[in-house]
Amino acid sequence: MKRQRARLWAPKGLRAIWKLLRSRQGAGEDAVGEDPEPEEVVESEEKREYKLDPDSRPPKNVLQRFANTLHAMYKWGKTPEALFTVRYVVITIALWIPSVVKSSAHFAYAERSVWALIMAQTTMNIYASDQVYNYAMRLGGTFVGAVLGMLCWYIGAGHGNGNPYGLAAIVAAFLLPLVFLRNFAPPQYLVGILMVGATFVLVVGYSWIDGNLPHLFQNVGIGWSVAWRRWVLVMIGSAASFILMMLPPKSGRKAVRLRNASVLSGISYLYSHLTSLWLSADGPFDRAADGKDGDVPHKWPANLRAKFLALANQLQDLRMRTVMSKWEGSIRGAWPVEDYNKLLEAESDMLSSLVLLGGALANLDPDLRKATLPYTHVLNPHFISDVVSMFFLISQSLRTGEPLHQAQYKNLADRLHYHGGYAVIGSTADALARKTRLRQSLTSYEYMFYATAVVAVLQMAHALNDARTIVADLCGEVPLEGFERWREEYDRTHALA
Repeated sequence: MKRQRARLWAPKGLRAIWKLLRSRQGAGEDAVGEDPEPEEVVESEEKREYKLDPDSRPPKNVLQRFANTLHAMYKWGKTPEALFTVRYVVITIALWIPSVVKSSAHFAYAERSVWALIMAQTTMNIYASDQVYNYAMRLGGTFVGAVLGMLCWYIGAGHGNGNPYGLAAIVAAFLLPLVFLRNFAPPQYLVGILMVGATFVLVVGYSWIDGNLPHLFQNVGIGWSVAWRRWVLVMIGSAASFILMMLPPKSGRKAVRLRNASVLSGISYLYSHLTSLWLSADGPFDRAADGKDGDVPHKWPANLRAKFLALANQLQDLRMRTVMSKWEGSIRGAWPVEDYNKLLEAESDMLSSLVLLGGALANLDPDLRKATLPYTHVLNPHFISDVVSMFFLISQSLRTGEPLHQAQYKNLADRLHYHGGYAVIGSTADALARKTRLRQSLTSYEYMFYATAVVAVLQMAHALNDARTIVADLCGEVPLEGFERWREEYDRTHALA
């Protein structure tokens, strides 16, 4: 049996809420504007194990744990998610009050004010870019739906109240393209298509009800009368959400920048993890699926696969976020969306290279991997340090918005050549024997995986160089006068020597 003991299970929705409340999502200044869920998957192991609070040590007694919980709640209260929650509650209560106040309840119910509340709730979003996009889609869809609804009603009913046969025929003609668009419209336009269909049904439906069913609580009219009331209610809800959005607005562009920093951090952790597996004498690739020594070295660790999938999902979400952020406009200046798209491509190339590296290591013979360690320049300790340092620099620059420094620039291809030139292999008998074996393995099947792993690291380093150049264009670069000239002269002098 899968479960050996009795257990009280809460509903799935409540379990999800409890999991969200227990997580540390949104906590900390570096999480502002980020989507915490993908980062929680990618970086939780490294951050939770090694990250320390520079302002205090871990709590040790009940009072300190309680104060630490209050501190975490206070930090979460400053995040965009917390602000969105407050806005959502405020706008819901504000637009609900007219429906329960005695002096305005009749008017609110008669004019169907609940539609204004629905529109305010559905147009409100965490970031200003998403909200502007919602306005464009929903207002445009409402306008088109109202026009189609009036057109359908007046074609089928003329100047009267209509009859069921004429309206059935014309509604069927209009529903065919609406249902087709609902099923096959691109996902980014689906919200607008839904609003077209909803408004169309409301205009035609209310017109038929008010024109043919007497003794109603309130008759709002037919055709044009219904359409303009729907439009006004939509505008009221949108205006209410817009007012709260501006107090103060949260930029989706900042979220894009911080999420790129998070992705780069996740890729750096993944590179470090794969490098440690390559260097380890008895890593997960050298053990069977049951965790014991065996003859099945081609098993990927489950946590490694989860890291790859989490980063891939985060990159996919970031692509959508980058497209959505263009809706904020260019009030303070043009947003460099081209640079962010290039950075996304560089990050995708790095992740693809690491996937290739992981696959090559999973299929590489352990004996060959260990024999080639002293001769593999991409595993030079100083080169690994350069790669990790560049990951940290560009990620931190994106996270803080601070410029890079010109003197920090390192072309990783040059650094690899530099470290490789100074690598000294011993001349002992054991070293010569390993070198001879390496030459003999060049024509073997296993050497293909070794070469693939080396090329994957080189491709990742090339993409990391591109990412550093892009981040320098985005965040700026502090110059160092005479540095380039002196570096070229220094390299040329030492090359001749």
